[in-house]
Amino acid sequence: MAADETLTAQLLAILNDGRLHPTTELASRLQVSEELVRAMADDLTQHGYLLRVQSDCVPACSGCSLAGLCAGLASAPSSGQLFSLTARGRRVARSLAGAHNV
Repeated sequence: MAADETLTAQLLAILNDGRLHPTTELASRLQVSEELVRAMADDLTQHGYLLRVQSDCVPACSGCSLAGLCAGLASAPSSGQLFSLTARGRRVARSLAGAHNV
């Protein structure tokens, strides 16, 4: 598997936990820039694998309709952009995980 495919598989694996993830967290976990995460997200969104969820996060999550899905946004309240897999993206993530032990 090429390096960019491995990175995409890792991103899909992270997102497959069913929670919402800010750009800052994804970049940190993948050890890449936020710009690269955004570019990957753009590509995955265009192909129907990823959904962008707009959020006006603040340090306190009480009262937020996304709090049950949040992946620690209180630690990165300024990220503003969240990502979640579509059903199609979840199918691909499961397939990649099984095929490549991601």
